[in-house]
Amino acid sequence: MYRRLYFVLPDEFHALQVMRQMEAHGVNRDRIHAIPGHGTTLGQLPPASLRQQQDIAGRIEKILWMTNMVIFFLALIGLIQALASQSIIGSVVAILVVGATLGGGVLFAARVPDTHLGELRGALSHDDIVLMVDVPKTRVHEIGEIVERNHPEVTAGGVGWAVSALGI
Repeated sequence: MYRRLYFVLPDEFHALQVMRQMEAHGVNRDRIHAIPGHGTTLGQLPPASLRQQQDIAGRIEKILWMTNMVIFFLALIGLIQALASQSIIGSVVAILVVGATLGGGVLFAARVPDTHLGELRGALSHDDIVLMVDVPKTRVHEIGEIVERNHPEVTAGGVGWAVSALGI
């Protein structure tokens, strides 16, 4: 799984400069995706796919989070019911499910970066361009630092996650 870096740029000229610098530092062009803001067109920048523009990753994350919460509360209710009926097996199963969903939720909240395109809709309602760059987790700091150091016109939008095999 890759990390997706979001950058907000004022125009295509600056976005091209950033993209070329990333390519010079070993980021493949197919890992760079641009979404134009309202009234902006892309000439030389690689456009984001429809899935990327629709923020499918954000939807998947919300669905998984809500499913985890529902299972947690159902298991909690099952635990109360098992304790009330003095069912040892039911209590153990419910405790295991509550623990698994709680552990999964903690790992999800602590380890999965959660910036998504939806948080940058304000920038897209203007003439700005959002550049999404997918890099391995080990290169997030390096690439972010290169852009920040060399391009003061860029606003860092955050870090999310991306799965290349699914096109999101």
